[in-house]
Amino acid sequence: EGTYTPAPHWTVDLNGHGEFLPGASSRGIDGRLTWRPASRLDLSLDGGSLERPLELRFQDAGVQYAGGSAAYRIDDRWQVGATVDRYWDSRDRPDAASFDWDQWRMSARVSLTLKSDADRWLPPARPQATSP
Repeated sequence: EGTYTPAPHWTVDLNGHGEFLPGASSRGIDGRLTWRPASRLDLSLDGGSLERPLELRFQDAGVQYAGGSAAYRIDDRWQVGATVDRYWDSRDRPDAASFDWDQWRMSARVSLTLKSDADRWLPPARPQATSP
């Protein structure tokens, strides 16, 4: 995975993975482009692909997705957001049970970040004692 910030208001995130051992392996990639036009607002475009070759079975499955999201930070602890994604899911089989399961997904969220000031009252850690 990697993150690149080409300009102060832009961030690019790319992630890839692969699992190749016996059993149901997978490989995929996904990415996100985020633009922060104001200090409290993030707008993002997302997309990715996941292939799931189902070993010891007679079908392969894959999904691709694309979408967008917006998040607004009300203050340091509260955030609201919304997401719209489109998924294209397919199961490749040689018989009549082959199907595609495409769908739209929409969500809205309210987030509260819990934090504490208790740690600021702790004394600093002592250095580890060394033996002569």
